[in-house]
Amino acid sequence: AKLLVGNEVFRLVSEVQSAYYTAVAAKQLAGVRQEISKGAKSSFELSKRMYEAGNLSDLDLANQQGAYESARIEWAKAETEALSTRERLSTLLSLWGKDINWKVQNQLPAPPKNEMDLARLEALAVAQRLDLGAARQESETIAHALSIARQQGGIGSAEIGVSTERETHGGWVLGPVLKFELPIFHQGQTKLSRLESQLRQSELKYEAQAIEIRSDVRDLRNHLVAQRNLIEHHRKVMIPVRERIVALTLKKYNFMLTGIFDLIAAKQNEFDVYQAYIEAIRDYWITRAKLRLAVGGRLPGEKESKG
Repeated sequence: AKLLVGNEVFRLVSEVQSAYYTAVAAKQLAGVRQEISKGAKSSFELSKRMYEAGNLSDLDLANQQGAYESARIEWAKAETEALSTRERLSTLLSLWGKDINWKVQNQLPAPPKNEMDLARLEALAVAQRLDLGAARQESETIAHALSIARQQGGIGSAEIGVSTERETHGGWVLGPVLKFELPIFHQGQTKLSRLESQLRQSELKYEAQAIEIRSDVRDLRNHLVAQRNLIEHHRKVMIPVRERIVALTLKKYNFMLTGIFDLIAAKQNEFDVYQAYIEAIRDYWITRAKLRLAVGGRLPGEKESKG
């Protein structure tokens, strides 16, 4: 019972960790959406001046206004999502009143340099998962009960009591009585068979649970590696490419070879890549929290104070 309760507590800890990473990412994404909205606003205001000067058509002005209003909506959604994730985390932490004025860091931490060895993670999970430990103890308890039953041999149930009998001369005799079941026709086979069946079921349950845990660990680690690769692709390829596009577009704009709207569009695309990068980091840490739960404790190399 203690192991099962401890496993549920650890599940709650993992849920809190995931909620924390989600809240930090939501705050960070709201900031990105705010910058996109500012850029769209600048583009729309410039469009209005150009329209008033007769250098922009009605359709182009409407397109810029539509882009600006869409950016405002996305920013509002991001702000709402940030507030919702805060409330979710406050609920998990049972916070209320003044305690809800907590703060989180401004951005998610970068992933660690290396990932854990898969074989080590599987072995660690089997060794320290509390729910698997409870299943193991259940099998050991049934096995112990079966051993006791076998040691008792054929002796069945016994009863101890008091008996009173009246003798022929009219007096009463009071004395103890011991009754026990002789193993002539019944040697406890039913009880032994029941315990043997329970032991087999318990052992199969433990084996199936261990296999499922190992599978979960492998699956989560695969997702973790995939998220790491996605983060690295954004950091090393996508973000530099978008930054280069913005720089080249700005250069062309300075030489009057392109319009301001192309520059603003390039900047918005750059922000979109930043958002995807933040989401990839968020998903990495959430997956890592799930892997920590699947392993049943701190991951190799983690400190006790790790968030």
